[in-house]
Parts: sequence; C-alpha cells; structure tokens
Amino acid sequence: MPGSLADAGAGYAGPHDRPLPLRPDLGRRHGHRRPRRDRHGDGHRWYRTLDKPPWQPPASAFGPVWTALYALLALAGGRSLAASGGRARPDYLRAHLANLTLNAGWTWAFFRARRPAAATAEAVLLAASTADLARRSWAVDRRAGAALVPYAAWTSFAAALSGAITRRNPG
Repeated sequence: MPGSLADAGAGYAGPHDRPLPLRPDLGRRHGHRRPRRDRHGDGHRWYRTLDKPPWQPPASAFGPVWTALYALLALAGGRSLAASGGRARPDYLRAHLANLTLNAGWTWAFFRARRPAAATAEAVLLAASTADLARRSWAVDRRAGAALVPYAAWTSFAAALSGAITRRNPG
C-alpha cells in the first residue's frame, strides 16, 4: 500500500541501506558483550564436569535470583547511605564496596582460577560480610536491613554449596 510505513524510505540508497560487513570483531568494537563462552573461557564447561550435590539449584535459577538480589542490594545500599550520617556513612560505603568486591572475587576464584577451596573460603567471607552489611543497614533503616536478609541467606547457601562441591571434587 503506497504511503504505508512499509514503503517509508523505499528506494533510498543512503549509507545505512547496505548490509553491514561480516566482521567477527564488530560487536566488541561497538560495546556489545561477547558470548558467555568467551567471557568465562571454558569455566562453564569445566563446571558441568564437577560432581555437585543433589540440592544444587538448577542453572536457570541463578540468573533471576542474582538479579533480584542485586536489586535488593542496591535498594538497601541507597536507603542506608541516605539514612547514614557522620562517620557511619563512609564506614557503610566501605563495607558495601568490600561486599561487592568479595562477591566478584568468588566468580574469579571459582570459574577463572578453578580453585573451589579458595572460592569456598571466599564465599564464607562473603556470607560474613553480607551479615555485617545487613546488621549495619538495619541499624540505620530497618527496611534496608530486611531487604538484605535474602542476600544473606543466599550467600550462606552459596558458601555451603561451594563447600560441598569442594568436598566432592578433591584435587
């Protein structure tokens, strides 16, 4: 039908009408993330070979759970920082950043370095850091503290899961 959106620009031979060249680096050059196998090397393939306990959640659970936990962590952090004053504010910010660093460190220790025992020790520190963060949040804003309870529970569970995987896969 003439004049429809389907015909809009029909016949225009501008620079964007030709197909993009097929270049393997195109996505990286334009800020797009690489496929998972490239970001983690073969860490996921290695993980699938490990003996895991029967109580491990399905792989499909991890993405939604971590998305929700990071949203709660951001909410609690924002509320706690807003409610903090004086010396408590920079102390809370340091504790929050330390927790995020520990969180990222587990992924590196487990998947990149392939050191489940080190990752388990790191997960225990993360669980302790998360409990401390929840305590600090509760002291200045009870809703912020309550928002971190699921994160504290999950990091404790993750420490137990890491420990179980370490015990089942010695060496």
